[in-house]
Amino acid sequence: MIIKIIKYFPFSLTFKSNFTNSQNSYNTRNLFIIKAKDEFNNITYGEISPEIKLPKQNSIEDELKSLFEKEITLSNDFNEAHEQIKNLPFTSPIKSSIEQIYLNLLFINNKIDIHNLFKKNFKSYINVNAIIDISDISTTKNKIRTKYENGYKTFKIKVGRKNFEDDLLLIESIYKEYNNNIKLRLDANGSWYLKEAIKNIQLLENFNIEYIEEPSQSLQENLKLAELSSIKIALDESLKNFNDAKNIIDNFNISFIVVKPLTHYGIFDTVKLIDHAELKNKNIIISSNFESSIGKSALVFLAAYTSHNFAHGLDITEFYLQDICEDSYAAYNGKIKFDISTFPPNFKLLL
Repeated sequence: MIIKIIKYFPFSLTFKSNFTNSQNSYNTRNLFIIKAKDEFNNITYGEISPEIKLPKQNSIEDELKSLFEKEITLSNDFNEAHEQIKNLPFTSPIKSSIEQIYLNLLFINNKIDIHNLFKKNFKSYINVNAIIDISDISTTKNKIRTKYENGYKTFKIKVGRKNFEDDLLLIESIYKEYNNNIKLRLDANGSWYLKEAIKNIQLLENFNIEYIEEPSQSLQENLKLAELSSIKIALDESLKNFNDAKNIIDNFNISFIVVKPLTHYGIFDTVKLIDHAELKNKNIIISSNFESSIGKSALVFLAAYTSHNFAHGLDITEFYLQDICEDSYAAYNGKIKFDISTFPPNFKLLL
C-alpha cells in the first residue's frame, strides 16, 4: 500500500463549558487532521492527538511538513506494516495517525481478512461510561441523573479536590441515591500521596466502586496501593507505552489498564495489548483523550475488539460545541453500536 498525505491542518475542539479535573481546567482541545490517499485514490483521514497539556504544535507541524506529499510504502500484511510504521522517525501521535489511515484503507480496499487477522468477533455494542468532571455536588448529581435516566450504568467521576471530605461527601450523596444501581469509577489524576491515598481508599470501601484510576502520580505508589487496597486500582497516565503496560499485566496486581491509543500506544500495539491482557484475565479500557469523531472512530474499533463487557471511556461528543464531522458512533443508552462491515465511517467534514 502506498499512502500519500495530501492535506493536513490544525483543528480545535471548543467545549461547551470548562472541563475540570484535579490538575487542570480547559475548554479547548488542539488536534491535527491528516487527509491521505492510496495508490487507487481512495481517500481517508487520520487524527493526531497529542497530550492535552503539552500540545507541541510547532514540533508536530515540522514533522508533518516533512511528510507532506511524500509517499509512504507499507506492506499489505498488518504485522509487517506495524514494524514499518514503528521505524518511521516520528513521534507517537503521528505514527498513530498513520496507523489509523493504513487501517482505514485496508478496510476500504477489502484487503483484510478480519477473521484470520484478529481471530475473534467484534462486539456489535460497546458499553460506555459517562464522564463527570469536578463541579459542585448539585451540578454533579444533575449530570448523573440525566445520564442515568438515559440508560447509563457506569460513571467516571473526577475526584482529587484539595479537601478530600468534599469528594467523600459527593460519593456518599451519589451512593445514597443510587446504591448499587450504578457503578462508580473514581479518577484522581494522581492527586493523592501514598499515606493519604491509603486513608482515602479506606473511607471509600463501602461504596460500589469499580476501580480508582491513578490515585497517585507515582507508578510505584499506585502499585503499592494495588496490594493494599480492597478497591481495584487502574493505571493510565503512569504508563506510556506497550512495554510498560505489558510489564504491569505480567507482574503486578492490576486488573484494569486505561489506554489512550492515539496519544501513547498506537492502534497496532493496543490490539496486541488487548490480546495479551485477555490471556492474563485482565482488562484494557479504551479511553478518549478528547479526540474528534475522526479519532474516536479508531477508538471505537479497538473497544469493539475487546472481549470484556466493562464500559469504555468514549462518551465525549456532547462536550463539544461543534465536532469536525458527524459522529457515526454516538452513544445512546450508555452504549455505542458498531458494525465492522461498515468500518471505517464516511467522514464528511463540517468545514
